[in-house]
Amino acid sequence: FGIALPAYDIESLTPHVQIVEAEPSLVAFLSKLDWGVAVLGDLDACRRVAYENVEDALNAQIDYAELRFSPYYMAMKHKLPVAGVVEAVVDGVQAGMRDFGIKTNLIGIMSRTFGTDACQQELDAILSQKDHIVAVDLAGDELGQPGDRFVSHFKQVRDAGLNVTVHAAEAAGAESTWQAIQELGATRIGHGVKAIHDPKLMDYLAENRIGIESCLTSNFQ
Repeated sequence: FGIALPAYDIESLTPHVQIVEAEPSLVAFLSKLDWGVAVLGDLDACRRVAYENVEDALNAQIDYAELRFSPYYMAMKHKLPVAGVVEAVVDGVQAGMRDFGIKTNLIGIMSRTFGTDACQQELDAILSQKDHIVAVDLAGDELGQPGDRFVSHFKQVRDAGLNVTVHAAEAAGAESTWQAIQELGATRIGHGVKAIHDPKLMDYLAENRIGIESCLTSNFQ
């Protein structure tokens, strides 16, 4: 695709795609993902990366996988059709499941970083393949695009019969987790690291079996 990378050896490329020192914000942290989607130059590339994720799960001896993807983010660099990205990812995962026998569910992400209109485009594309997607997530710039801007989006998600998971309490405080649960309908929370500062919230999460999706070391710098 003629994509110019910031470096062409692993040592020099690593700081651009991995966290090697403390980052000033969540948005700066997330920018490390930009190069990973920049190489998705067409829909076949989107299909291939979805397929190979299932193959990677097999090679890692994983029995069940959930793959998340933000179709707008994947489409943005090369101006791909957002609905086409969703279809390509679905096709790739289904082919991977046939070939490798790993049960794989898909979660569509709305990238809040790009605003409510972009998220509506993303959601429309995700819902066009709702029979092949189990949930919708909200991720990205939590401070710049708080959850209360996405209430109508998640009403559409729930009306479509899909599950809701929301990245919350990373850049914002524990109150964003309450909002995700009470207004967006989240039954799982991504990261939720600041939830611990609200004992009532922690009790509520436990009592209502609302899971926290987190790698125990992923939010430490």
